[in-house]
Amino acid sequence: MCQCLIGSSVRKWAFTANYAANWPAIHNNLGYTLGDMDKFYEAIEQFKQALLIDPAYMSARINLNKFLAEKQKLNSVKKTKN
Repeated sequence: MCQCLIGSSVRKWAFTANYAANWPAIHNNLGYTLGDMDKFYEAIEQFKQALLIDPAYMSARINLNKFLAEKQKLNSVKKTKN
């Protein structure tokens, strides 16, 4: 997907999150969009926020685990390069 479209999606979800801060789906969608941009730390924080709102929200839990694994892989690659 074009970075300009992803950036636009981040702005849309971030704007929406400001007005619907207690909707876990908003944080989940923002997190997934951030993760698509390789912004794993920011994505993880959004998934955690969704789970604070609704601990049973399975999509956020699955996405959190997915992007935690991606972050771990990235950290492993960085360590092997040093």
